[in-house]
Amino acid sequence: MHFVIPLLVFLTTNFWGLFHTVPFTTINPSRSVLERAVGGVQLASTLYTLDQLPRLVFEDTFSGLLTKEYLLDWNAVVLEPATEPAMTISPGFRPALAPVTTSTGLSSTPASPTSPFESTATSTSGQQRADFTAQAHVKTVSEYVLFAVFVIVIWLAIKWAEAMGGIVSANSQLGQVKVQQRALWEGQELIRTGMQTLWEGQLAFRDGQQAIHDGQQAIWNAQQALWHGMVAGSDSLAFLVDVAQSMQATDRPVRVVEDLDIDEDSAAVNRTLYEVLASLDSLRQTIDRRMDALEDLRSQDDPGET
Repeated sequence: MHFVIPLLVFLTTNFWGLFHTVPFTTINPSRSVLERAVGGVQLASTLYTLDQLPRLVFEDTFSGLLTKEYLLDWNAVVLEPATEPAMTISPGFRPALAPVTTSTGLSSTPASPTSPFESTATSTSGQQRADFTAQAHVKTVSEYVLFAVFVIVIWLAIKWAEAMGGIVSANSQLGQVKVQQRALWEGQELIRTGMQTLWEGQLAFRDGQQAIHDGQQAIWNAQQALWHGMVAGSDSLAFLVDVAQSMQATDRPVRVVEDLDIDEDSAAVNRTLYEVLASLDSLRQTIDRRMDALEDLRSQDDPGET
C-alpha cells in the first residue's frame, strides 16, 4: 500500500502537466511526454521518501533494525534453577520486557525439551515462526505484484499522455490550418474585389474618353457649320457691296422694280446709299477679322491640316 500515494501523485501530476505547470519540476505543457513523466517520477519518489523517513528515523534505532533483521525469529526462555541452570534460546518471538542475565550466557541453538512446559513452548514458537515466514513470503509477493502494477500503470499513463499529446497537437495543427485557409480565402476575396474595382474603373475611364471624343467632335462640327455660314454670309455681303459700289458710281438710284414708288430726291437717295455702303464696309471688315481668327483657331485644333 506504500505505492498508492506515489502512483496517485504520478498520475495527477502528469494529467495536470497537460494543461498547467508544476513549479520546480519539468512538468510543463510545452515539454515532451518523457520529460513530464520523469518529472512525475521524481516528485512521486520525493514524496515516498518523505513518507518513509519518519518511520526509519524515529521509530527504531540502528541496533533495533539489526535485531529485527537477524534475531526476529528467536525468543529467550528462562528456566528454573532446579530444572535447568542455563537459559536456552528457542524459536519464537522476542520478549517485550527487559533482557535476562544468566551465569552461563546464551545459546544460539534450541535445547531439547526437559519438561512438558518447555515442549509446549517449543511447539508453539515453531508454529508461530512458520506462520510469520508464510506472512513474510506473502508480503514479499504482494509487494512485487504492486510494483508490477505500478510499472504497468506508469507505462499506460505514458502511452495515454502520448496519445493525448498527439491529439492536442493534431487539434492545434488543424486549427492553424483552418486559420490559414480562412486568411487565404479572405485574401482571395480582397484580390477579387480589387480586380472588379479596377475593371469598373477602366470601363469608366473608357466611357469618359468616349464622351470627351464625342464632345470634341461636336465642337468640330459646330465650328465647321459656323465656318460655312460665315463664308456664305461673306459671299452675300460681297455681292451687296458690289451692288452698292456700282450704284454709287452711276450717281443715280437704280430702279430695281419699276412698280416701286421711289423718291425722286437724289440727294436723299445718295446719302442713304453712302450710309448703307459704309455699314456694309464695316461689316465686311468685321467679318474678315472674324474669319482670320477662325482660321487661326481651326489651324490650332486640326494639326493634320497644318
